[in-house]
Amino acid sequence: MNKVLVQIRMMALVALCLMVLSGSTAVAKPDLVVEDTTATGTIKSIADDGGSFVVKPAQGAEVTVKVNASTKYKIDANDSNFAEVVKVGRSVVATLNADGVATEVVVREGRKGAIIR
Repeated sequence: MNKVLVQIRMMALVALCLMVLSGSTAVAKPDLVVEDTTATGTIKSIADDGGSFVVKPAQGAEVTVKVNASTKYKIDANDSNFAEVVKVGRSVVATLNADGVATEVVVREGRKGAIIR
């Protein structure tokens, strides 16, 4: 009977060692990488301070788009500015970074069916 107890203790010790070693040699997982996303729809409202605006997509929930000094604005393929691009009722496509800040806001005003490059 002593032999059985010794074997059980040895197996428990081996199992404990394996658990400790497996924890210390675990491979670290990389951080989650969030890619840019877009908010497409009609501008519903603009914050008084000009720091954000709300986009209402055709379907789904409204999206608050934050902007900063690095945000680029375009009308079709032409560079523009906040005041010219961000207007209530205008259809926009805003490219957002992982923090929800727009890196680019684009309005398409070209004639219907035109290819804009």
